[in-house]
Amino acid sequence: MIVEYEDYREPPVNLWPVAIFESRYGGVYEGGCWFAVPECESVPQGAHGDDSECAIWFSDNVHKVGIGATPNEALKNLIVKSRSF
Repeated sequence: MIVEYEDYREPPVNLWPVAIFESRYGGVYEGGCWFAVPECESVPQGAHGDDSECAIWFSDNVHKVGIGATPNEALKNLIVKSRSF
């Protein structure tokens, strides 16, 4: 699910460090080719796991991971989603 952008320049909460990764499965489980994870410095274990691990990880974390077609879109999406953290 990609959230439409509003004002993404200033996140309402501290998200840093943010890590942005290319999807292992091309967006099949998260809905975009790139994903941004807040307060993260390395690839989350389940996000790049096998099919079942990846599906479960994204299902459990979809509300706190930014998704996009590009790294910038994933970051913008994360900042917008952070308004509901």
